Amino acid sequence: MTIELLLRVIGTLCLLGAIAYLAYLFAPAPLVERFKARLGALRLGALRLAALRLGSEAENPLDLPAWGRYMSDLEGYDSEHAARIAMLARKLGHAAALPPDVLDSLSQAGYLHDLGEEDLAPTLAKPAPLTPSEREALREHPLHGERMVHEIGLPSEPALWVRWHHEKVDGTGYPDGLMGEAIPLPARVLAIAEAYEAFTHRRPYREALDPDEAMAELQRLAGIAYDSMLVRLFAERVYPDLLETRPRGTGPLGTGDPI
Repeated sequence: MTIELLLRVIGTLCLLGAIAYLAYLFAPAPLVERFKARLGALRLGALRLAALRLGSEAENPLDLPAWGRYMSDLEGYDSEHAARIAMLARKLGHAAALPPDVLDSLSQAGYLHDLGEEDLAPTLAKPAPLTPSEREALREHPLHGERMVHEIGLPSEPALWVRWHHEKVDGTGYPDGLMGEAIPLPARVLAIAEAYEAFTHRRPYREALDPDEAMAELQRLAGIAYDSMLVRLFAERVYPDLLETRPRGTGPLGTGDPI
């Protein structure tokens, strides 16, 4: 994906957002709702075009690796970030004896897990922790992602795993504050896959953890943010196979809430 294309897409999204805000302020309520629906379709069209141009040979709106590469690029990760999450989720789901159709939905959700963050890319790229208002806006992205997964034509299961991948087993997650087994098992799997991947990669506001530190962080947060049984399975069945070298970090992150 060229820088010029990326800038065009971001500029288009910003312009559409500004128009939507003006419509929200001044237009009658029924008109606002119709306009918001149309705006959503236009925004999704811009995202689809960017994803398709990011190395997709078959012009297929369900080319999930292309969507994943687009969002990884937008968030400032390398192009295989979403693919690694999809892989980790499938491996952990397999270790948890999930059936093949659920493993497929987990892979789909892994590629699209942060699709709802496209409007937050400039915020996430800044070299400082998020402000309270920015963090509040971030808590909405699973809801936007769920809607967009539906809009690109996938079934309800991967959309729900996207919605709930930031829930925590102690009930302090978002967007719904689900607790324990009220969080579906695939969503708990995806949460661990995303956390390990996020912990082991540098962000603008923090250094990466090395694999041992990331595994220790998951174990420290078992029963708090992440499912204890799944963390144990990850340590025993998935982590030993992860041979990729990561940059050494600076110690525990403390929040259990990777971005």
